[in-house]
Amino acid sequence: MSANPREGEDEDTVDQSAAMLTVREAAVLLRVSKASIYSMIHSGTLKAGRVGGRRGAIRIRSQDLMNCVVWMENSVHEEPPPVVRRPTLKHIRLSR
Repeated sequence: MSANPREGEDEDTVDQSAAMLTVREAAVLLRVSKASIYSMIHSGTLKAGRVGGRRGAIRIRSQDLMNCVVWMENSVHEEPPPVVRRPTLKHIRLSR
């Protein structure tokens, strides 16, 4: 067996769960911005790793992206709290 798992194999036979995506590719698949993907990674919603050390390129396993999609579909989305408006104080005049 060779050290390169793709050597001698068709692309169709390579395990698709091991496919690595760029931030751009993940954004295209989810139809969101790259900033949204970075935000999901930063918040821990989406797992990602760096190739090439601390400043290396970010890569996302396709399986982790699918797990994130399933989690988002199944999570309970609460409505945001209502906006509380401060009362208007009629007896106070602010001069400029």
